[in-house]
Amino acid sequence: MSIYHHSRAICGCLLLLPPLLFYSVAAAAPLPISSLGELQKIGNDAGYPLNGDYVLTKDLDASESALWNDGAGFIPIGYNSNRAFTGQFDGQGHVIYGLHINLPEQNNVGLFGYVGVNGSVSSLSVENQHIIGRSAAGGVVGVNAGVINDCYATGTVESFDYAGGLVGWNTGIIHRSYAASEVMVVREGGGFIGTNWGYVYDCYATGSITGTTYVGGLIGRHYGRLYASYATGAPQGSTFVGGLVGSNEGMIDWSFWDTDSSGQYERTGGRGLPTEKMQQISTFQIAGWSGRGWVMEEGDYPHLQWEALTLPEIPPSGPPPFPGNGSAATPYQIGTAAHFALLSQYAAVLSAHIVITADLDLSDTILYPIGEGSGFRGVFDGGGHVLRHAKVIEPTRRYVGIFSALGEGGSIHHIDLEDYYMEGNDYVGGLAGNAEKAVISDCYGEGVVVGNTNVGGLIGYNNNGSVVYCNGYTSLTGSENVGGLIGGNYLGTISDCSAISTIDGNSYMGGLMGLNYMGSLSNSYAETEIIANANSSSVGGLIGYNGFGSVVTACYSAGEVMGEKNMGGLIGDNKDGTVNGCYSSCSVAAISYVGGLVGTNSLNSAINACYARGAVFGETHVGGLVGYHPGSILWSFWDRETSGQEDSYSGQGLSTAEMTSLDVFQNAGWGDWNWVMVEGEYPRLLWERPTWPLIADPVLPFSGQGTAADPFKIGTAQEFALLSQYAQSLTAHIRLRSDIDLLDLPLQSIGEGSGFQGVFDGAGYVLHNPGILMPTRKNVGLFSVLGQGGIIQNLKVQSIRVVGRENVGSLAGENREGTIRNCQVLGSVSGVSTVGGLTGQNDKGVVENSRMIGLITGDSYVGGLIGFNKQGSLERCYAQGIIVGGLYSSCIGGGIGYNSGLAQDCYSGAKVSGYYYVGGFAGYNFYDGSIARCYAWGTLKGNGAVGGLVGDNVAGSVSASFWDVERSGIESGNAGEGHSTASMTWPYYDGFLYADWNFATIWAHDNVEPLNQGYPYLRNVLPTDDYLALEGDVAPRPDGDGKYKVTDWLQLGRFVVGLDIPESESEFQRCDCAPRETGGDGRLTTADWIQAARYAAGLDMPKEAWGPITQQ
Repeated sequence: MSIYHHSRAICGCLLLLPPLLFYSVAAAAPLPISSLGELQKIGNDAGYPLNGDYVLTKDLDASESALWNDGAGFIPIGYNSNRAFTGQFDGQGHVIYGLHINLPEQNNVGLFGYVGVNGSVSSLSVENQHIIGRSAAGGVVGVNAGVINDCYATGTVESFDYAGGLVGWNTGIIHRSYAASEVMVVREGGGFIGTNWGYVYDCYATGSITGTTYVGGLIGRHYGRLYASYATGAPQGSTFVGGLVGSNEGMIDWSFWDTDSSGQYERTGGRGLPTEKMQQISTFQIAGWSGRGWVMEEGDYPHLQWEALTLPEIPPSGPPPFPGNGSAATPYQIGTAAHFALLSQYAAVLSAHIVITADLDLSDTILYPIGEGSGFRGVFDGGGHVLRHAKVIEPTRRYVGIFSALGEGGSIHHIDLEDYYMEGNDYVGGLAGNAEKAVISDCYGEGVVVGNTNVGGLIGYNNNGSVVYCNGYTSLTGSENVGGLIGGNYLGTISDCSAISTIDGNSYMGGLMGLNYMGSLSNSYAETEIIANANSSSVGGLIGYNGFGSVVTACYSAGEVMGEKNMGGLIGDNKDGTVNGCYSSCSVAAISYVGGLVGTNSLNSAINACYARGAVFGETHVGGLVGYHPGSILWSFWDRETSGQEDSYSGQGLSTAEMTSLDVFQNAGWGDWNWVMVEGEYPRLLWERPTWPLIADPVLPFSGQGTAADPFKIGTAQEFALLSQYAQSLTAHIRLRSDIDLLDLPLQSIGEGSGFQGVFDGAGYVLHNPGILMPTRKNVGLFSVLGQGGIIQNLKVQSIRVVGRENVGSLAGENREGTIRNCQVLGSVSGVSTVGGLTGQNDKGVVENSRMIGLITGDSYVGGLIGFNKQGSLERCYAQGIIVGGLYSSCIGGGIGYNSGLAQDCYSGAKVSGYYYVGGFAGYNFYDGSIARCYAWGTLKGNGAVGGLVGDNVAGSVSASFWDVERSGIESGNAGEGHSTASMTWPYYDGFLYADWNFATIWAHDNVEPLNQGYPYLRNVLPTDDYLALEGDVAPRPDGDGKYKVTDWLQLGRFVVGLDIPESESEFQRCDCAPRETGGDGRLTTADWIQAARYAAGLDMPKEAWGPITQQ
């Protein structure tokens, strides 16, 4: 008999069949299969759909299939996940004998190539089969995503990878089945399954397996769940070879292999026993195999009951040989080392109550971890006793400890472990390798733990469990997720714990925990010495990696931490985590991202009321408090003297005297965080020094109550400077009562962290000469962050100088859902990214009825008013002055650098220079960005994507908006309309452009005494000639050398961007006008005018260089 005779039909025949043939409605009654031809019709004939139900009515001799399809043999039933067998096939105990499949270039090969999620194969035997495929080959099924039960296979299976005696690749359920096949594979091959991601219960394999890597007697590579199964075959391979499984990354319960017949003694999963033990009924009795369909006689291996052997069932086990009955009232009592060792042998103890009645010496006791697989779910009471000298050495196994795993509801308490040694692969702990939804309390561990990942002094991995009042004194070696007490913590709660440890490893290492993921830690500490290997990352004195909603409260760390990057005295990498009221005295040494408290404090992370005082050493991104900080930091400090660091990405650096001064922390509101302190000492945690007094609330040195009716009244420079020192000021109502000169007064930005959420009313008064020079910081301005509901209004600022790194603005580094209105600013603002004249980033905030005149410099997202308008609004504002982007800068605009919010009724007359995305009003307008009734007239310089109004507009909205093509020097643009000067200024020579503008209440014509060079101006934000101060007084030198006299830094900045210099481009290129570096005549030759502008804004020069340029 021959089916699909042409060899090219092997892979293509199924593809040529109409899809309806595969998925027609199944018959009401199962279709009988009584011949090999009918079997081959399944999925290939409209009457035999892939979702049909079938019964095999007799044994079939399939030997003739060796001649089918030019030697390719039987075509597997079901091809892939889209053409899977999803019906029910009941073999009714019949046998298919001598099946041949020879498809060395095809995947998913077996009698059934692919059984889908809803498919099942049952009560079927395939004997003496010969299966050859490329990948995922099995004696009965290539890939199983459904259910297989009561099946077996004998014969040979061969493929490159994923080969098994019964199934090649399993993600489904396999129950009460076995294989006695010879399997040949390169990688991931097993006597029963090649690779398992599913559930396997009550199965066994006896065949031989030959491969290279991931070779197992039962399963080659195991990720799923295995229960009550065994193997006796001899696997042969080079790496990852095991008697039961080649590699185990899943769960294994009460499963065994024969160490004698397999020749495998190293434990990769399950339990290896000699033939004698494997053929004893008692072995499987105490393992709980009774009542699961197993039969057995003494001197033979277990068999499945459906095999029709006249053997007795495995009888139930008698009670374990311990006093008690395992109930809460009468727990099992363990008083000898021998009895303790037996705990791992009895399935009955896994949900029992157990109590230790004496100290135990386990030095001469062979131990197996208790609770392999699903874990110990009972109650283990140590009774305050000590287990000494416990040792488990299983370097290739996962889940190693006194307890392999704790399951849901399991608990351990009141036990001390001394002088233990635990060695495994992953999930290794002195007490437990893995704890899932368990409770561990009042435990102590002292010993050595060695592993790869998730290695903890007491617990390897804590999954959604609780650990309280536990302590460790340990030495640990691992690779990742290594902690003095816990390796990894996921959704777990840890409190009132401590660890003293030495740790050697690579990444995600901490004195208490290596990894804290969506977990919480409180009232705990670590003293540690951590030496991380080359290329190490995320290492901290308390926690290596604290992420994704994790909260750490009232903890501290001490010791030493050394590594490469993301190293912190408390936490190495705080990613979307929160740290409240903690401190570190750890010394930290690394190459980059190094902080006394946290190495990297990522976006959406927060540090509140914390401090660091340990020494900090590093090369790049180094800080006394944090190394790198896009997140939030509130009222946190570092000791400049003990740390050796004068700077930090955020926080406030203090002298040792200030760090031990009670006033500092009173003012910062630390009493709300349960800190205690005595004068002359560093603050301590309440649980640490319960007899010390709590830090009290301060007495504020301002008149008024800080309420709307009676605001704090600020009238002196000293009072203004103190606003940044008092936590209570962040939600208060504040009002100026006079002009204030802040010249030479060091200022900190107000409202770091969550931001200023009160009301600051300038009442029309002027702040003169404020200087905020923080070039490494984020969120820099008079106010660091203007928080939700916060308001700055009616304020005038004259001659301000602000220098920061990211989110830099004169009034606010970031406006986070706050409001800026009725403000006027003159001065300079400089940074690297997100730099704006009024605010660096406007995140859902409001800026209205305000103006900025000055010099704004940066490298990206730079605007005369706003650097990055992120879903915020800008209305009725204007900018004048000079906007300078650095070399290769982008998104530079006269009003906004990058706009994804609303801008309407605004204008810019600023002169703008950048590299890419350069616009007279906006550098880049993106999607949600809307610009309406705006205009620009300033000079523009750029390299690419330069527009008179907008540098580039990507799906944004621009309406009724214009630019002056003559004064800007730009004739074309990506949005808006370009017009002549005469058309844009009164009397609007070419017609009235502004027909849609509101000249009744918002705009005014400049048609009386020119205020705005003839351009329309805003009624409530009148033009001023203050910008002319930027022009300076630049005249030829008396000696006639063709160079120019520059008398102050601000003049220099405007000079080098093309103001008051000869019209000739060649003369512009040769200008020489910056101060000389050291010595000389006070001038520095420079051909880079952008560099000179950076000097003008206070970058690239010492702070003391502010002020006039003096001639020597």
